[in-house]
Amino acid sequence: MKIINKLYVILFAIALMTVSCTETETEAVFNGSFVAFNAGTAGTLESSTDQLALPITMAGPLLTTDLVVDFTVSIENGTESDYTLSNTTGSLTIPAGEVADTIWITPVDNFVEDGAKVVTITLSGANESVTLGLPGPDANNKSIVVTLSDDDCAFDINAFAGDYNVEIISEVGFGNPGGSWFSTTTLSVGSDPNTLVDANWWDFGETGVITLDPSDPANLTTELVGAPQFTYFNGAGLPRYSIQGTQPLGTFNTCEASMVVNMELTREDQTTIANRSVIIYTKQ
Repeated sequence: MKIINKLYVILFAIALMTVSCTETETEAVFNGSFVAFNAGTAGTLESSTDQLALPITMAGPLLTTDLVVDFTVSIENGTESDYTLSNTTGSLTIPAGEVADTIWITPVDNFVEDGAKVVTITLSGANESVTLGLPGPDANNKSIVVTLSDDDCAFDINAFAGDYNVEIISEVGFGNPGGSWFSTTTLSVGSDPNTLVDANWWDFGETGVITLDPSDPANLTTELVGAPQFTYFNGAGLPRYSIQGTQPLGTFNTCEASMVVNMELTREDQTTIANRSVIIYTKQ
């Protein structure tokens, strides 16, 4: 019995020492103040133009000096050119007497179907003795994982060939440009790379070409073959308005096979803008 009692005493002492060591280690890591991200994950579309807020909060006694927290950034399936950060110095500052600050991240759209980019921001140090991340062995929210989801579709010029519904919106000028106008059209793949052809361009009886830049959906150009094309004649039979040869303003959507062309119609001197119209092409 005495041997058993001694064994219990020894086991209790070992347990007490273990608890004591654990408490000592915890106290060495957590001194009553910590700073952490408000969440462990966040996300947005890579085409978003809005800044995504990544709040960071300090808990514990208010400090009488500014808390400067350093962080590191890494990215998977991408480069630093795929996003911008508000804190370019790699640190953030929680002013004295305050408890929070925010890192802002903005995605940069590359218009290419290449998968999601994953940005990880990790708190790496501070000018005050604070725990980085939530107290505990896992240090949760010491890092935040931001997913910039890819919302692009692969570019295929053949997907743009076919019948379109057309909507014409006149922004300035005398209304719809002179001559007959149209509500539908058919586009076919051109002989040159990344081009579409309409044999009766804008219903004016001329062949027109659309050139799409697969690396930049904001870069769409249109051209009338044999331009400038006069579209209206006054009472004396003289040409009044004309479309210039190349219209360098337009956009296209690879996922919907839709296009927007911004067309300008000039007066006979070919310098004064008489009409500016937006032409929206939607695949049938």
